[in-house]
Amino acid sequence: MQPSTPTRLVPVACPLLAVVSSGLKDITNIEADRKSIAELAFRDVDILLLPTTTATTPAIQDAGANPQALSAENTAFANYYGLPAVSVPCGFDSNGVPIGLQIVAKPWDEEAALILADRYQGATEWTRMQPIK
Repeated sequence: MQPSTPTRLVPVACPLLAVVSSGLKDITNIEADRKSIAELAFRDVDILLLPTTTATTPAIQDAGANPQALSAENTAFANYYGLPAVSVPCGFDSNGVPIGLQIVAKPWDEEAALILADRYQGATEWTRMQPIK
């Protein structure tokens, strides 16, 4: 049995991102947090779609000058909460640098994230395009 492909995308406020952006909780709360996350973030949705990074990829010299330039702000929550996630190419910024779409599924639903990533890549040309040189 395969999960159905979503036929519509509904923008929703994600309380999970608000929790993460306010700073990670005490390490002793990880298990309790992981148990409650499905109820909180996935109450009305099956998959979260968001940019892989908060900004486009900086030039090498800019990244070297600012350690936070390559922030994991949009991906850290998936690791913290043990959520299956995958990033796929979804376009290019104004400088021709690739940008990514992060697909995050409910706990223990790796299959849904991978199926959606595969279908997205099959339906778009981004994986076959080269960055501007």
